[in-house]
Amino acid sequence: MPFAAQKLQGVEAELRDCAFPLLDDIVCCTDKTSGWKDTDYAFMIGAKPRGPGMERADLLKDNGKIFVDVGKAMSDHASRHCKTIVVGNPANTNCLIL
Repeated sequence: MPFAAQKLQGVEAELRDCAFPLLDDIVCCTDKTSGWKDTDYAFMIGAKPRGPGMERADLLKDNGKIFVDVGKAMSDHASRHCKTIVVGNPANTNCLIL
């Protein structure tokens, strides 16, 4: 089982239990291909936080790797009209990388 897949199932169960009226479906994925397939809206709410003694350059290096990989997967598989929100700091740089 891929890393954190069991926790992902827990998140799905919590979302279904909430019975949000606008929540139509949940697709849980552990691979980038199926995870981004035909995505119309993406909420990038996570990024590695700056740790003790970390310089901004260190943070950009670590988050850059994440956002480059995700951006490539989105480009290859998401809807051409995908709308994306980026929250993780530094958000402006993460947007540019993505």
